[in-house]
Amino acid sequence: MKILFSSFFYLLIILATLFLLIYNYCNYISGVAFMSKFSVKIKGVLRFQDEFLIVNTWISDNIEEQYQWSFFDVDLEPDSSAEEQCLNYIQECTGIHAQVVSIPYTWTYSLGEKHCLGIVFLCETENDMVILSEELQDYKWVKGSELKKYITKPGVLKDLEKAGII
Repeated sequence: MKILFSSFFYLLIILATLFLLIYNYCNYISGVAFMSKFSVKIKGVLRFQDEFLIVNTWISDNIEEQYQWSFFDVDLEPDSSAEEQCLNYIQECTGIHAQVVSIPYTWTYSLGEKHCLGIVFLCETENDMVILSEELQDYKWVKGSELKKYITKPGVLKDLEKAGII
């Protein structure tokens, strides 16, 4: 009887361990699926005195205006700080060292099953000398009142106005 009880006890331990392994594996898989449904976008708005730096970037071959004026947009990479990635991206694109002044607003949107959180970093620099990277077409320093001529996404302009940036 003692042998039967101890065998039964070990069998329960093995089954419980197996259950925990399967349970943890399922949670891991669903976590990966969960993370693939979400992304974080970073927008760097760079200001020098009373002007903003906008860059002309390639958007897509599938639209009429393949190049559009924008701020510095990048996806957050795993194991990165959003602030550091924003500043590094601005430096890679322009050679400019900047510092984050504030996070004036965030935004969200969904596209099918994919959900996105966006974070805007208002950055400032003491230098307006741009060394443009090869991935960008052109750049301009423009006053806030001139942004409407270049930025084609009305939601971006509306959010900047609402946050008191322009």
